[in-house]
Amino acid sequence: MPKARAAPKFTAPPAKTAPATRVRIVQATPKQAYSLLVLTRAYFPYVKLKFDELQSRLNEQPRGEHLYLTAKKAGRTIGYSHLAFDSKKPSVRLLGLAVLEEFRRQGIGEKLLARSLKEARKRGARTLNLLVSENNSAALALYSCHHFEKRGRLHKPFQNERILVLSRSLAPA
Repeated sequence: MPKARAAPKFTAPPAKTAPATRVRIVQATPKQAYSLLVLTRAYFPYVKLKFDELQSRLNEQPRGEHLYLTAKKAGRTIGYSHLAFDSKKPSVRLLGLAVLEEFRRQGIGEKLLARSLKEARKRGARTLNLLVSENNSAALALYSCHHFEKRGRLHKPFQNERILVLSRSLAPA
């Protein structure tokens, strides 16, 4: 008796989905001043930055004291980082890193931080310093993964929160 042939396996074609839009990290332009100001006011309301001042900083990039990087997705600014350089010191300060809430936990903060570290190295900085609330567990986890170490704590609470001083070397690995 001949063997019965197995029925051919049918696999459904993959469902058509919209292609995932890639997130790009780019240097901010003066055209993004309004978006950056909105993000800064939303996530760092204590920073009293004026539109004209921000636009001036963006016009001075990349050689000025400030460098803003933006996370862009489908043409929309969804996050940013802000580095402040001092030509008299071999260190740089990360003054802000923020991602819109609906885009968090997707690795965008990680990309912004990695690019910020790269840009700081390119400009010759040897250390990167930042301040972070000790209650900001997501930020602390991100900084820990990037080998930041606690250097201290601000003596007085800021807006009822304890603030940690973190730092990391930018020496090549």
